[in-house]
Amino acid sequence: MQELKVIENELVPVYETSTGEKVVYGSELHAVLEVKSRFNDWIRNRLNDCEAAENEDYESFTKNLVSGGQSKEYLIKLDIAKEMAMLERNEKGKQVRRYFIQVEKKYKEKLKPKVPQTYLEALKELVAVEEEKERLQLELDRSKDWYSIKRVAALNGVSWKIFDWRKLKKVGEQKGYEVRKIFDANYGEVNTYHREVWEAAYPRYEI
Repeated sequence: MQELKVIENELVPVYETSTGEKVVYGSELHAVLEVKSRFNDWIRNRLNDCEAAENEDYESFTKNLVSGGQSKEYLIKLDIAKEMAMLERNEKGKQVRRYFIQVEKKYKEKLKPKVPQTYLEALKELVAVEEEKERLQLELDRSKDWYSIKRVAALNGVSWKIFDWRKLKKVGEQKGYEVRKIFDANYGEVNTYHREVWEAAYPRYEI
């Protein structure tokens, strides 16, 4: 379970992971949207509607209840939660979606670089840019032999649903490759599997 901190709590609590990803709990989203169907049924249907991939767009885990029992919980990335709210097609869903958009905008503004005011500040920024370019190049080199489920699906023009992350993980363990997390511009931090793992698990598909 990731370490989380609350960054917004006006409508639906929004949390930030240690890697900076913005997420919400499925049960809290369900409660605020005032959905009449059971949580377990609703969450499965909505994640399926959004074509969300487990361990890429959301994580699921079992939590202990105060009453002594257990239930399944979901930690969902903000962009998927935004889609889920929109799919409710009612005023509450619109309100929650607008709220999520405001949260995204707020934190994107915080990430905007400041304009250097002095020569020294400009020089420091130039050095920082060069260091970031080197880091990104290293990350790119690392990712050449590592593929996420959605990346392979896109390469082959098929649905990501035909690939089973459990199978990939098991084959990876057999071949001595751990699941590696890599930053993806479209999906944030995603799980990837080595080329050899893909070739062994799904030899019919192009890598």
